[in-house]
Parts: sequence; C-alpha cells; structure tokens
Amino acid sequence: MITSTLDVNDPAVERNLGEYVAAVGDAVGAGPAASAVDLGPPVSVYLAVDQRIAGRDAALLWSERHGWSVATESHPALTVLGYLGPDLLPPPNAVARFLADAVRGLPLRIEPPHPRSTDLDRRLVAYLPAGLRDLCPLPRSAERPVAATGGGR
Repeated sequence: MITSTLDVNDPAVERNLGEYVAAVGDAVGAGPAASAVDLGPPVSVYLAVDQRIAGRDAALLWSERHGWSVATESHPALTVLGYLGPDLLPPPNAVARFLADAVRGLPLRIEPPHPRSTDLDRRLVAYLPAGLRDLCPLPRSAERPVAATGGGR
C-alpha cells in the first residue's frame, strides 16, 4: 500500500503546498493556472513551463518521494530527464536554476534521490504569505514536535 508523508486529509496541507508551488511558478515564470496538484498518494505536482528542451515542451514535476524533476512532453507521456534532489522542498530560486540548467543542456542527476523527510507539512508553512501565517491553522502534523534531523529551514 502506498502511503503519504503528508496529511492529505488536512486542507491546510493542500493550501500550503499550493502556496509553495505558486512560489516556484513565480520563480520560473509560470502563470498561476500552470500547475496541477494530485493528492495521491503519493502527493505530486505538475507545473507547465514556457521553456523547451531538445525541441519539446518542458515541465517541472514534484513528488513527495523524489522532490523536483524536469521532464519533456512526449504525448501522451512525460519523459523525466533529471532530478534536482536531495532536498524535497528546495527554495523556488533553486528550482528555477535547475530548470535553467536543464534548458542549457547541463548534466542533470539521472537517478532519483530518495530523501527521507518527516517535516514537509511544517516546512510548507513557510510559503504562506506573512499575513496568513498567523491567521491560518497549522497543518495537524505540523503541530506535533519534530525531532531534529538536520533538514528543513
């Protein structure tokens, strides 16, 4: 059985993931309608971008298992070209640099990373607009104390 590390039954998780994806979309120049979130499990994101790689439309993909990857559209499927890793939630500007490197043809990590993160819910809260952080409840799982793992912000 596939399980999620994110509490997909908590509306705050979907909202916070949406804010993170919007921040990445802004960093790569994608419009607000360019993304689709699938609450899985596993949770994943498709983000259409305006760049092309090797003559094909490019897209950014995110999963809670491997983080960000870049793919080309080869209808009806996507072909993954490489992974950013190892952080599952890198800053949006790091995702933008990753996409720019792929467009320039620079070498990419071809093996998917296998990071372990138990604090995705808590880290996603950082992408809420400042005024909402105080007004919106934390995701249920972010209310639990998180043991120090060396990851996160």
